[in-house]
Parts: sequence; C-alpha cells; structure tokens
Amino acid sequence: MKTKRELRYQLLKKIYGYSDFRPGQEETIAQLQNGQNTLAILPTGTGKTLIYVLTAYLLKRRCLIISPLLSLMQDQVSRLNQLGETKAVALNSSVKFSDRQQILKYLSKYRFIFASPEILMNGDVIKKLQQCCINFLVIDEAHCISTWGPDFRPAYLNLNKVRKKLHNPLTLALTATANEQVIHDIQKQLLLDDLQVIKYSINRPNIFLNVEKLNNQADKAKRLEQLVCQIIKPGIIYFSSKKQADEWAFRLTELGFSAASYHGDIDFNNRQIIQQSFMQGKIDIICATSAFGMGIDKNDVRFVIHYHMPNNFIDYIQEIGRAGRDGKQAIATVLLTDDDYKVPLNLLKKQFPSDGFIERLSKEHSLKPQSDLEELLQYYFAENYSVDEIKNIFKQRWQSQKHALDDFNNFLFSKNCLRNGLLTEFHEQTIKHNDYCCANLTESINLKKLGLINSEDSENNCKVVVNSWKSQLDKLFNIN
Repeated sequence: MKTKRELRYQLLKKIYGYSDFRPGQEETIAQLQNGQNTLAILPTGTGKTLIYVLTAYLLKRRCLIISPLLSLMQDQVSRLNQLGETKAVALNSSVKFSDRQQILKYLSKYRFIFASPEILMNGDVIKKLQQCCINFLVIDEAHCISTWGPDFRPAYLNLNKVRKKLHNPLTLALTATANEQVIHDIQKQLLLDDLQVIKYSINRPNIFLNVEKLNNQADKAKRLEQLVCQIIKPGIIYFSSKKQADEWAFRLTELGFSAASYHGDIDFNNRQIIQQSFMQGKIDIICATSAFGMGIDKNDVRFVIHYHMPNNFIDYIQEIGRAGRDGKQAIATVLLTDDDYKVPLNLLKKQFPSDGFIERLSKEHSLKPQSDLEELLQYYFAENYSVDEIKNIFKQRWQSQKHALDDFNNFLFSKNCLRNGLLTEFHEQTIKHNDYCCANLTESINLKKLGLINSEDSENNCKVVVNSWKSQLDKLFNIN
C-alpha cells in the first residue's frame, strides 16, 4: 500500500510530468489530504491550480472552484482540457441561458466546476450543486474576499452561506498575497475557525524594484516611452484610467510596438482574444487597468510598469508578481510625480456612497440596482443592516483604505531599500541590499547590468522616437 506522499508524487508525474513540487504545493496538498481546511498564500507563478487538481484526484472528490474573472475561468477550463480532463465546465454570466440550463441538467457528470460568486446567488444553481454533492470547495484569488467583497462584489460576502448550503465541504483558499488583515477577513467571512494557514514569502529576488520620480506628466510620458524602447519585451503597463490605457496602446502601436489595451469596457470576446494573443507572444505590451493579470500564467514577462500608482501594497504585489515567473531577471517600475497621489485618492472617494445616497436608496432598495454600488447597498439592506450600521461600515472601509493608500504612498517616496520596505510591511525578515535589489528615488537603474536592455543602441533610438512624437505628447497632455 502506497503512502499519501508516494501517491502525491505518482500523480504529479502522471498528470503533469513533473518530478518535484514547487514551494508550498506539496505542503498544501498534504494538509488537504488530512482533511484540513487550508489557506495557501503562495508566490505568483507557484502553480496554485495544480494543488486543487491533484487534491481532487487524490481524494476522488467533485470540486467547485469559485473564481473572480470570467476570462480566468475559461482559461482554467482550457488548461484542464489540455491535461486530458474533459469533465470541466464554467458557470458564469457569459454562458448563454440555454447552455447554462444544459450544464445544470448534467452537472453531476462534471468533476471540476468553475463558478463566479454572483452565479452562486442563484437559487437554481445552488440547488443543482447540492444535488450533485460538492465535497471540495476552492476559492481562487481569495484576497478578493477582503479587497473586493466589501466594496463592489457583495457576492463575496455571501460565501459563508454558500459553503453552509453545500454542507461545509473541505475548503481551500488560494492567493499570492495576504497581510494579517486579509487573512483575518478570509477566516471571518468563511467562518473557518480551524483554517490552517500556509504562507510563503512575498519576496521575488529576480524582480528588480524601481521607483522613478518625474517632474510632471510630460516628463513621465517621455520616460515611459524610453523604458518601453529600452527594456526587452514582453511587458505590462498599468493605468488607473481606461482612456489612457487605450491612448497609450494606440500610441505604442503607432511607434511600431505590438501593443493592445485591456480593461472592463472592452467586450468579453475581445478581452479573450487580447489575453490569448499576449500569452502566445503575438502582443508584446499590454496597456491595462487592474482588470488584467489575475491568473495569467505567462512565464516570460520581463517588465511591469505602473504609470499610475496602485492603491495599496496588496495590489502592488499582485501586479508586479506577473513579471519574471520563469525565474529570470525582470523589473517592476513605478513612475511617480508629486501629483500622482490625487489620482487613486479621487478614485477611492468615488467608491464610497454619501450618507444621503445611503438614506435615499434605503427607501428605494426594492428597485433594480443600476450600479455595483447600488447592488452592494442592496446586499446590506437584504441582510437587515440598519442605515446607521451601513454608514458606519463604509466609514470604516474608507478610513482603512485611505490608511493603506497613505502607507503605500510613503513607501514609494521612501529613500530606504524598497524590498526591505515590502518585507517589513508583510512582517517578513529583511535582507541585505545589493545591486540587483532595487533603486529608489535617489538612484538610477542600469538595465545593461540587469541584462534587460533591448540593444546597445536602444537608448539613442528611443531619443529619436521621443523627439519625433513631441507634438503628439503635447496634444495628448495639453502642453503649451
């Protein structure tokens, strides 16, 4: 009789062709084999999908995977199909009603069922899931419970009820990033007092961290063009503005780069095409909002540039973690001006309803919600929260997120080692600074030394390109 460990390695070789597990994979599977509800916080690129796939096979259990993004679900189904698993299906709003009815009719024939949190609020879907016996529940990108649920995805706040309706199956929560607050929120929302936490370091030594201070938006635009010219591809550039993501994708394409934009206003089919084209190397640069990247397992991303600063450490770690998954040198750069703090601050303010808005909607909450915010408020009304309780919830969320933004802003403007700043934030042991670690506001980067320069002449070529586009820059940023 084979031991549990021998069975793990045998199945690893059979399904994936690997001889060894990556850090955290085997430890997490072992906990699940022992019947332990587990939160695994593992570095990006660890291969978290492998964990629940092998566990489902080892325990011979039907697996429901709750996933945040439609494109991510389809990608995961496709990967299972490539492994030879035909009993995988996705349930979400992109599935036509007739197809959904057909899937629900034969739901018990599937081994892996991917679902959005929102679809699980449908009584017919839950009823079918109950009938086909879900005995292994996976919550992918589990940090969304903390970072999305209380702000614009109320279905995430309903997961404890979903789990209870499914008779509390063995549960695995997966994420690449979670501080103590996020861990607490996951535990609280899922009502899992016995949750075993497996946590590996957020540190990715092969990603060079860089923050560059520019005088104004025009200088920032020029610097972005220089970096795109100089750094080897592929790469991702993050914007908080959909409009600027579109404009920069167009602009970089006109400059001769293979670029595309990606955000929530692009229809689902086109987002799928863009994502697959990037994965296949047909597109070198993605100009994206934070909607892009979750679950994207592209190993050779050489750079991540933040044109607009992220809101907090969690988002930053998630987004820069899409670089260098092959273990080779990569770089993460934030381009910064003194005014940049205002952009995420203003976006943050728009997420929260005024007291007057809450009071008005409390009298109209039987109407169909017209926005994510109205839908979130209707969730609280349906859960019998009073108007004053809801006001207090949003007041606390505002204070918490404003504090997180301020902390991250201070980190960006710090003159200390960036990597150690991150490690300290996540209560990890600091390291000795070296030339391949980081460059903050007081230092400059040496792309050649990092092995990331596109060519010896790229810097000179870039100067020609920038000058030729000066009129376009002036027009775009209304510079006189």
